[in-house]
Amino acid sequence: MEFITVEQFKEQPKEVQEVFLDWYNFDKYDLFYLKWEGAEKKWGATEEIVSGATLNRHLKHLKRANSNIINTIPLFTEGQLRKFIEDKTGGKVDASFGGKTYTVYSNKDFGLIIKMYEDIDSDLLQAYWKVACMVAKEEVDE
Repeated sequence: MEFITVEQFKEQPKEVQEVFLDWYNFDKYDLFYLKWEGAEKKWGATEEIVSGATLNRHLKHLKRANSNIINTIPLFTEGQLRKFIEDKTGGKVDASFGGKTYTVYSNKDFGLIIKMYEDIDSDLLQAYWKVACMVAKEEVDE
């Protein structure tokens, strides 16, 4: 499975990260990064990638151990990034490959282009990530 890494997420300014986290709603089988510190069991700082299917089990365990969750970061996939762009721009997302790079469009009905992001990246996941970051930054700057 391809997803945006924790490092890529953390490279973004805190304000941009907050836009993503405010938008994100946990769904079963989503991937995310979870970092916690256990008070009773002296786990120290533990880092793990867990699927959404096991989230409740981990959270119940952490609650019983009186642990504090330090950080939870969604590991966005292409579909989640496309949905983020659609929600934020109010249009449907389309991408076209021009031989070397993708151009990403946000469209209204009948193909009317709301916004076009040209020659973004040769990998569709990375193209969506870069556009999503631009969209989040635009929201921060408003």
